[in-house]
Amino acid sequence: MAGLAQVEYHSSGVAHSVRTLSTYIRDHAWEASAGDLGGDGFEKPLIPASVSDDAQHARRSILSHVSQIQILLEQPADFLQRLARQNQMLACLRWLSEYQVLACIPLQGGVPSNDVAVLLGVPESQLVRIVQMTATEGFLCQPEPGKLAHTALSAPFVEDPSLLDAALFLSEVAAPTAFQMAAATRQWGPSSKGNETPYNIALNTSTAFSSTCQQSPRIRRQWPSYLQYGMGDVEAGVTDVLTKLDWGSLGNSTIVDSTATSVATATKLATLHPSLRFFVQMSSIANSCELSATLASRIVVQQRAAGAPQQIRDAALFIVRLPVTSQVSSSRVSGELNAHIGVLSVNPRARLLLVIPSVLRDAGGGTGTEIEVQARLRDLTFWQLTNEGELEMEALIGLISGVRDGAGQLAIVNKFAATHHPAVAFEIRYRTYAERAPQMQGSAHT
Repeated sequence: MAGLAQVEYHSSGVAHSVRTLSTYIRDHAWEASAGDLGGDGFEKPLIPASVSDDAQHARRSILSHVSQIQILLEQPADFLQRLARQNQMLACLRWLSEYQVLACIPLQGGVPSNDVAVLLGVPESQLVRIVQMTATEGFLCQPEPGKLAHTALSAPFVEDPSLLDAALFLSEVAAPTAFQMAAATRQWGPSSKGNETPYNIALNTSTAFSSTCQQSPRIRRQWPSYLQYGMGDVEAGVTDVLTKLDWGSLGNSTIVDSTATSVATATKLATLHPSLRFFVQMSSIANSCELSATLASRIVVQQRAAGAPQQIRDAALFIVRLPVTSQVSSSRVSGELNAHIGVLSVNPRARLLLVIPSVLRDAGGGTGTEIEVQARLRDLTFWQLTNEGELEMEALIGLISGVRDGAGQLAIVNKFAATHHPAVAFEIRYRTYAERAPQMQGSAHT
């Protein structure tokens, strides 16, 4: 009866979250217009993108509970049918993207399917058949026979090109790469080389994916979009863990953003906390934007190569953020920690905040939680593309405590976990061997 109890638990979770979301929508007077036609002519989304964090949490909770109910009730035939449906949806989306169908359908009102077919030079029968399939998932619709129109789900793919970029990367790169895992294993076995991957077989290239990202403007544009929309918004997770630190407790302190890619984070924090001063260190400052006169007096931009020894010695906090567009390698983590151990050792009150965009929190991989799904999806995708995956939590903790010098070592004194994302942050101090490290705290489930 354990399975039945789980179904009842998740059903209660759905009911509770639906009540919460319904109350929020009613309080904001959306119930009268939700599902009606918007100003652009397509059906308005039930939940606007700008809802509060609480409403978004309720929305995600509903989807998570429903997913768990599906797993509990699904039989083998249901599982295969779901895979078949997703496979066809992806193929249809690629076809629509290949012929730029979405852009040919106006956001306001419908358009004759024959007009679209003639304009694009495709058979109308194929166009209609494909739209009829995608319409089963709420993507495009036929408001009446012979006409095509956008829906609340399809219209954003026209309004936000990044969504289409993510879809194209999924259909043209990620999916074909995933299907070549067995071939790569047969050909190369347990290879760790960056050009002996499923990606190389799928794309029939000897070039490593990392090199392709640098050389191909198309892939360089699509890859970050796929990371954001196809595998969970990791940037949102990084922002989440940064907000968990008590910035107000730092007083009149200097903060060093040691591995920044822009001044955005420092600008936001400096605006929220006027007493803080920032050094923003980037590998290249050519693209750094100009700061207002007020912020320029408190934010200094410097150039610093990745892994270069940290030279600022009087800061209260060093922020080391690993990039979200690549897997977190142990060498990159240890390189940055070793680059900072010197300044931490001479300033015992200084702290380092190590922010990891995605960590495999559950070594067993069987929790089924949305956070674990996101982390495992990133891990498998990176392995298929580059032969490197994400770090396990246990390995990461061991890596941090293994950074030491003759007098002491780094110690984790606190850990922050994003609420809805696989991002984590470690608050780290230098401890001499004579000191007894305090018990590590945690601000969220790990």
